[in-house]
Amino acid sequence: MSLFKNFAWSGAAVVLAAVLSLGLMAQTAHAAVTITTTLTFAAQASPTEAELNDGTALAGTMSTATGTYVGSATNLVLTETAAGQIGNGTLIINVPSGWQLQDTGTCTVAAAVEVTCVPTLNAAGTVLTWTIAGGASAAARTLTSGSLELRPRSNTAAAGNFVLDAASTAIGGVSGLSAGQSVGSVVAMTAYAADAAPYSINLSMTNGTTPCGTTNPVTTVAATTAADGSGALALCAAVRAASGNPIVGAPVTFTVSTGVVSTGTSKTVVAISNSAGNASTNYRGGGNVAGSDTAIASNTQLNAVGTLAITLTAATGTTSSKVVLVAPSVLALGQTIALTTPNYQAPTASIGTFMAAQVQDASGLGVNAQTILVTTDKGFVVASPAFGVTIATACGANGQGGTAVSKSITLTTVGTDKLTSGGANTPGAADFILCPVTSTVVDAPGKATITVQNISTAMANATSSVTIANRPAKVTAVASGNAITATVVDAAGNVVADGTPIRFTMSSNAGAVSVACTTSTNGVASSVVALIAATGTVIVSSDWSETVGVQATCAAAGAQQIAASVTVPGGTSTGGTTTTPPAPGAGSVSSGSIPAAGGFGLIVASGNITAVVTATGCPAASMALWATVNGNFVTYVPGTTITAVNADFLAAFPGGILPAGTPLIGKCK
Repeated sequence: MSLFKNFAWSGAAVVLAAVLSLGLMAQTAHAAVTITTTLTFAAQASPTEAELNDGTALAGTMSTATGTYVGSATNLVLTETAAGQIGNGTLIINVPSGWQLQDTGTCTVAAAVEVTCVPTLNAAGTVLTWTIAGGASAAARTLTSGSLELRPRSNTAAAGNFVLDAASTAIGGVSGLSAGQSVGSVVAMTAYAADAAPYSINLSMTNGTTPCGTTNPVTTVAATTAADGSGALALCAAVRAASGNPIVGAPVTFTVSTGVVSTGTSKTVVAISNSAGNASTNYRGGGNVAGSDTAIASNTQLNAVGTLAITLTAATGTTSSKVVLVAPSVLALGQTIALTTPNYQAPTASIGTFMAAQVQDASGLGVNAQTILVTTDKGFVVASPAFGVTIATACGANGQGGTAVSKSITLTTVGTDKLTSGGANTPGAADFILCPVTSTVVDAPGKATITVQNISTAMANATSSVTIANRPAKVTAVASGNAITATVVDAAGNVVADGTPIRFTMSSNAGAVSVACTTSTNGVASSVVALIAATGTVIVSSDWSETVGVQATCAAAGAQQIAASVTVPGGTSTGGTTTTPPAPGAGSVSSGSIPAAGGFGLIVASGNITAVVTATGCPAASMALWATVNGNFVTYVPGTTITAVNADFLAAFPGGILPAGTPLIGKCK
């Protein structure tokens, strides 16, 4: 018995009934949903009753054993109760907001060929168009669409109505149907406890032909692809409940940084998990430079996220154009000497340096299979493929030489070597180590020139230089304002090895230095001075060891030492009027402390600087504080009588008022 009666229309009675029944998941768990859409056309001559074909509702149910839905496919059914009731036209239905239909299939007509039915969907699956063609049928017919599947498109998919669109041409002259009319709805969803939280997403990379497949687990490949995007693969996110069952219909957001997903230059895309609980998107590199990427797959409603580290390999060049040398990791090497008396033990950090060469084509891409000759006029070179041979092994204990000692070696450029230690494999690279001294020959200190020649293809050579030095022989210190820069060289004037200790010692009761000891880089180190008196003297020294196997460090000074002194004025001048301390006011130290017995401490303070000094517990007559302003130290010495000493500090903090959370370095005495 139909609920629809006595509609007037100049045509045969036609009843259109659509039944959509399928199981969908709630965004926080699996769910079953029954959706029924019913459309009715009136009969030609007011019948007492119009027939309905309401089909058989396929209530979506969860199989807890397999974690899949039963009855997710739905048929859309059009029934005419007498011959000639169906005519040409379109019926357009808008899907409820937040949902989408997929897989339109085809239409079948029971025992008839004179009528056709073509269901189509827009690209987003949010509009269903049903086109009926062929004219009047010869008898009563039932038209049935192929399978349809309803899925959520976003985390906000909720209950809603299927609405008839005004563009439907079958609406005209039909009593009972109008634009905007609701013809069905999505009803309440029921969660299944068997598939409760916590949920998880396992992200993997798969081949591009079958991005995720239809089984669990998916077949994965190594998460490595070409940086230039020439080797597109796919990312597969397997969405699972605590039970291990797949989560169907879950929106998964894919996000990458270096490469791209989907099409064009997209860095993010949303995909819906299928019946196996897998969501996928294609992935490819976004440039030519070797490196790495991290793919993230997430669903905020499920509180689930998965990550995958991806290695991007640089594209390989073709025709060789030039050879380049990458800057060495250490600028100055120590010429450790154990063959004469006295010995010299260079810092451990400077007994050798990693270096790399690369043959490139005209566009800068590395070219493999090129034979190169690497030579040095001082020290020796050792091959270190992919920097797998360590400096300690290549250069020997304390730089005394290892195996394969030679001033020249031949290497072949490959895609498995790197341009920097710890970097990515890069086409056209060849890796080696420069050691400063052999086990039997000590070259004169000075600049070592490293030359790389491409033997396979004629082109200009590439050169680079590294300083090789002997023991420290001279210290030069220069004061500029309150900054001291020290340079240490050997007897021949070469800057000493990187890692050589350089110490800064302030004259008694004159103030403090920011760095008491540091190590040299290219022979240079620096420190900042804060003075209590009008002037002060800073002793700058460098030390080394002559005991075999022992290197001098900041923690353990060497027995041998050289030193120089430099006079530092208070602030930028040697005199001035008596300074007026800031007026008393509220100030405090919120965290940290300064050692009362001596040494440096870090505090966080706010308010009046005079009150802050009191809060530290340090004697105002002998203490000093430093703050950083635009990357430079400014000094506050409460016991000074020289205006210039505190001028920069008070200019940075007018009135001596510190903003909340100001970090300060302090020294009590």
